[in-house]
Amino acid sequence: MKIVITLMLLFVIGCAVDPLTDMFDLFEDTPNDGNPESTKAWLWAFDLSVDSVFVYHTTDKLMWESFAMPADTSTPFFSGHLVGGGIYPTVWTGYESTAYAFMNGILDHDDHGHIVRPGEHHSIDLLPHLHIEAISVTPNGRTIVVSARDTISTDNAGHIYSIDYSTGDKTLLAQGTFRKVIVAGVDVVIAVSPDSRQAEIISIEQGGITGTVTIDTLASGAVYNPGPQKAYIATESGIQVLDLQTQTIVATIPYGSQGRVTGLVSVRNAHRALVFFDEDSGQSSTIAVLDMDNDLLHEVTIHGASLPLVSQRAHYDLSDDGRVAIIADMLEPRMYRFTLAQREPQVLDAPGPSCGVATNWGGTRIWALFENSAYQISSELNQVVDSMAFSRDIDRLMISSFRNERELWDSPDHTF
Repeated sequence: MKIVITLMLLFVIGCAVDPLTDMFDLFEDTPNDGNPESTKAWLWAFDLSVDSVFVYHTTDKLMWESFAMPADTSTPFFSGHLVGGGIYPTVWTGYESTAYAFMNGILDHDDHGHIVRPGEHHSIDLLPHLHIEAISVTPNGRTIVVSARDTISTDNAGHIYSIDYSTGDKTLLAQGTFRKVIVAGVDVVIAVSPDSRQAEIISIEQGGITGTVTIDTLASGAVYNPGPQKAYIATESGIQVLDLQTQTIVATIPYGSQGRVTGLVSVRNAHRALVFFDEDSGQSSTIAVLDMDNDLLHEVTIHGASLPLVSQRAHYDLSDDGRVAIIADMLEPRMYRFTLAQREPQVLDAPGPSCGVATNWGGTRIWALFENSAYQISSELNQVVDSMAFSRDIDRLMISSFRNERELWDSPDHTF
């Protein structure tokens, strides 16, 4: 209750008139128990065996919050600054018939931020027989879209809902065939069933399908570039570019040497996306970057690497600014970091093979999960600068952090 009241007061009076006399900058004033290299953030540790997430502060290493939340290792998340903003940056996820939202513990006041305790924001229940299998978010971060499969239907039926991030109110946008692939744009949702040759354009404001566009079959993913209002849909023959203003396919980006794409991953308002290939052997040494400003696909081959599949979400991460990718090697004790613009992989030492990975806002720090310990790795130093042992079995990590470490204010109990 204290957190909610404080946030409401800040929203009303604004940060400018709050002297924050009980706050101090941990980075400047407190050397984190002799470890100035450690970065302060919230580390979210998911224990799927008990359907819970435990939230730790990365510098004092204490667990400050825990939440009941069923999930599995492929559950989609939108985290940190990707959703919300302003007073309530929010973590969103969905499992079976429930969408979950948590305050991520970072208040964004533009030129500075504050650490506060993460908290429960919303829990939105759909009909019990509807299971959420895809989540997307609009470019302004204020509407979340979920696609749910009807588990009792015999004809592959599904529903698409929008959820207001501040109120949690849900609205049914469309129903009919289940759409596995969705991506939210400016007041629209692009939805595709993998075996369909049509992309549906659904209005968020009005609800309902406002247009259909013929595409190739076997859609496996989609991303959105808000500048030109274009959607990019990975199909059997290539990545097809859908211009939302004209509702036409304006280009098809051909695949390269690796053949068909099996997944596209990006963050909100990003101009580039990670592109995944699946090889017959199960692992690939090649990944790609989709440049959505120039409609180009760039392959990145890391010789000797065994990269995760797109479904192995715990083993790769994108920085919240959309510029850096972190990918674990599934067979060797190393990981790979590269900017999506330069595409030159940096090889980093990892505590073991098949690490879970999570990164901060700018992709400079990586938390590697191995044998129930999280190792904080500096990309500049290529070494472990801090670590944290868990007393439970952890399946996946997530980090919520601020974009400017030196302007992130904290207090000993992480409250105002």
